[in-house]
Amino acid sequence: MKRSEGKHFAYYQVNELWQDDLSHGPLIRVNGKTQKTLLIAYIDDCSRVVPYAQFFSSEKFDGLRIVTKEALLRYGKPKRIYSDNGKHWILR
Repeated sequence: MKRSEGKHFAYYQVNELWQDDLSHGPLIRVNGKTQKTLLIAYIDDCSRVVPYAQFFSSEKFDGLRIVTKEALLRYGKPKRIYSDNGKHWILR
């Protein structure tokens, strides 16, 4: 079976583009109650390095703010940041 050629795009320089991502993490027990966790991260499109990632207990915008600040402090400012504008990033 012939494999179809898909288009793959990636930037050629580090810090040209970071992409944000939110993934569901493990359930944890806090004070006897089960709580969900969410991993918020930036991924450099060229190198696939993660400038910063952190688990949070909610999808509030504060998590993205914290991860953005820490990533910038550690790796400097990227030329672009891509976000899919998921519902979890919209202020309510």
